[in-house]
Amino acid sequence: MTRRLVGALRNIGRGTIADNIIATMRAAVYTVNEADPFKALPPMAFASG
Repeated sequence: MTRRLVGALRNIGRGTIADNIIATMRAAVYTVNEADPFKALPPMAFASG
């Protein structure tokens, strides 16, 4: 969950908050691997109009 949150925050330009979360998790001896949940396209096409 944390990796998606951090990736989403960085995606919307909130890199400082993402860095703070990563630093806090690492201080608590957790490994955080960042993943942007908005990088992939949705599995279905949405109609516009």
